[in-house]
Amino acid sequence: MGRRRPGAARGRRESPEVWHDEEKAWPAHRRARPSPAPRPAGGGPGARRPRGRGLLRPCGERHGGEDRHRRAGGGRGQPDRDAAARDRHAAQPGATAPRATTITPGATATRPAVAAATAAPGEATRAGLAGQTVAAVAAHPADPNVAYAGGAGIARTTDGGATWASVLPSSRAPRVVALAVAPSNAGVVYAGVAEGCARGGPPRPGFVSADGGATWRETGADLGAIAVDPRNARLAYAATCRGVERTGDLGETWEVLTGARVEGYDPLRVAVAPGDPRTVYVAYASEGGTIRARRSEDGGTSWQDASPAGDPFGPLGLAVDAANPRIVYLSAATGVYRSANGGRSWDRLTAGLEATAAAGQPGIRTSTAILAAPATPDLVWLGTGTRAAAGVGVYQSADGGGRWRRIAGLDGRPVGDLALGGQGAARRLYIATDDGVWALVPPAP
Repeated sequence: MGRRRPGAARGRRESPEVWHDEEKAWPAHRRARPSPAPRPAGGGPGARRPRGRGLLRPCGERHGGEDRHRRAGGGRGQPDRDAAARDRHAAQPGATAPRATTITPGATATRPAVAAATAAPGEATRAGLAGQTVAAVAAHPADPNVAYAGGAGIARTTDGGATWASVLPSSRAPRVVALAVAPSNAGVVYAGVAEGCARGGPPRPGFVSADGGATWRETGADLGAIAVDPRNARLAYAATCRGVERTGDLGETWEVLTGARVEGYDPLRVAVAPGDPRTVYVAYASEGGTIRARRSEDGGTSWQDASPAGDPFGPLGLAVDAANPRIVYLSAATGVYRSANGGRSWDRLTAGLEATAAAGQPGIRTSTAILAAPATPDLVWLGTGTRAAAGVGVYQSADGGGRWRRIAGLDGRPVGDLALGGQGAARRLYIATDDGVWALVPPAP
């Protein structure tokens, strides 16, 4: 196993910039390049799509509803993060690319606080950063009002989304693709920044904060997905361009877990079982988007295959049940899969997800994110973001995926990430979309 010490910079306190929603010119170097040749309009394969103004999901990103054998930007097996957003707009006649804005120092953003009284029971409402592409969210495990949003930099809210202040500027973290708050110490926050494993650019350092985002230091490189041990904030796993890596010293050093490698596949998702931190799952994807999975029951020392049969393919999400480390969920373009025996066998779950089927394409096309409640067995949320589908949004299951119901309020916005903050009746589900952050209060009505 290889071990290295990243070139860590000293922690710096960032200026109190605030993310806002005023329309700004999007820097040209962040725009997606147009296709070299015109393609037919519409939402099917080969459709012409407008230029994306949001961030592209690089190394470790989730598949955004692309065709199975179509490589979708980024590195090997790494899809275009904004594909779902552009596809949604392309499917609407006369639509333009989704708005995106930059962080402006000194700007202020004030919007109504997210409150259950402002929405129908079980309906998602806005929680700030409208018009901005948010790639990742993370939330405080005890305080539902504290959350982080990642895209062009990192912003934090301490009032449930009423206001957001920049805690890490885009000049240091131009493409934040992963955020994780340590369950055992909410002051510890890990952030992944990546540009794509095969794009030829230099590795991008990730960041870690030990004081709730007040200061940050660099850690690792090209961290595309991060999972923190639920009992030890210093121990975390990451999917990177080098493979699956682990730190046991709060990101001072990272080691590559060579036993986790799968030939021809890149690790895209990693999850640690809340009930048994030594149980770790990793999901991988090939260039064509086919999925594989592996499981470790000794904290990453040894690994076993845990892949579903039948070659499911992206989009991709991974989650482990709160109580049973052998119950694991995997979201794919062919549906949601659930294993009750650590990945030795899988059941495909589609009841209630019929509306997510893409027009003209077989199978149930789920997407981007799946979240299991860390303290409530069988409670699961699924984020979708598919091309030309009416059922885009968030779905919830209270029976371990046996039956899904759609959460109202998102109005067809593709979902990029999900995070649960708080405890008990005060919990809040934060939802990252191509149009800011949304929230569901309470998450399980």
